[in-house]
Amino acid sequence: MKVKLLLPIFILALSVSSCTEEEEVPLTFLNGIYESATQLAPGNWIVISYKFEANGDFQLYTTSRTAIDGVDLGFTGYSNGSYLLNQDLFLRTFSEQFSLNGQDVLYLPKEQLVLFAKNESDRFAGTIVFNETRTRFDLRFPCDDLRSESLGACAPPPPAFIFKP
Repeated sequence: MKVKLLLPIFILALSVSSCTEEEEVPLTFLNGIYESATQLAPGNWIVISYKFEANGDFQLYTTSRTAIDGVDLGFTGYSNGSYLLNQDLFLRTFSEQFSLNGQDVLYLPKEQLVLFAKNESDRFAGTIVFNETRTRFDLRFPCDDLRSESLGACAPPPPAFIFKP
């Protein structure tokens, strides 16, 4: 009789303790440069490059090239900030953002880009999916109509980002 009574109590105690313990998923960080390239026209490539630091900082460059693996002709945009990576959740926060600011040119030297946003509260949460070797990832952010005009948040996502050793 005691065994029949104790068994359900033991199972109930075990189930309660397993429900209250949540596993902490550690944050991970990237280190290195990942690029995504899109050909706009023959001899006209736009390359988006993330330079990730292991401390959680990043730099985001958008450059113009004549070939996918060619040299950068100049910049169309530059941003810096911090990021968090937790499994497939990617959260980036911009500190500064620079752009062509409507100038009628295709690119400029980085030093001539114009600061158009400086804050540390502009956060974007997205989904990041890596390949098995973590040398390639797809990064998707949901469309935000309130930001779409100034930040291109509703633009089609770029091709996969590829690690550049």
